[in-house]
Amino acid sequence: MANIASGLVIIKSKDKKFLNDLKTKISEGPFSYSEPADIAINVDSLEVNFTGRWSCASAWDFLDELISNKKYLYQKQFIDSVITGTGDESSLNYHERVSKGKGQSLLTREDIAEDVDFWGALSKVVPMLPKVGKSITIGAYVNITVVSHKKTQYELSIDFQCQHVDCTFTVDKEGIVEGRQYSDEDEDNNSPEDSSYCGEMIQDILDEFTNVADAAVDADA
Repeated sequence: MANIASGLVIIKSKDKKFLNDLKTKISEGPFSYSEPADIAINVDSLEVNFTGRWSCASAWDFLDELISNKKYLYQKQFIDSVITGTGDESSLNYHERVSKGKGQSLLTREDIAEDVDFWGALSKVVPMLPKVGKSITIGAYVNITVVSHKKTQYELSIDFQCQHVDCTFTVDKEGIVEGRQYSDEDEDNNSPEDSSYCGEMIQDILDEFTNVADAAVDADA
């Protein structure tokens, strides 16, 4: 069996007939690799939690083809809808974001994990860090406490679910992390790549920026 990717797509529309028809089509499409897709119709949206084989590419292809189908009864409603979605498979470092604004006829796909390791993900967080002694929660589970901050040097204490790591680094003018030191007492190693949960931690950090981008799409709708 191939690796299982987890996907989420939210399609916003006020047309209930369109959403009900789309629910039926998605239930018959490539959205149930390891288990049946969880499809829910809300007040003005259709939300689908699904699984894919290796990635969620087949699901995105399915939606693109349906939007482009001139014979589809609800093509206009589909084009007028707003779509946001994500696809993830941590062990493969697969993290993808899709979006579609009102009036667009194709999904925009963005590989948000390309060449992003732990330090690359952490560099995105630096502008958001609070003052020394304060903490911030990134994503759903990453809690970061600033232990010290002197000019461009940071010392952070990071809790991720039941795991704990300490790290120090400097940041240059372009936001690139250098002078890295990493300590994982739970798994007794000094490299984030050696931590069994590193992929999940990176994903959770990146999720914070996925949510920010989704909010921007909603604002433009």
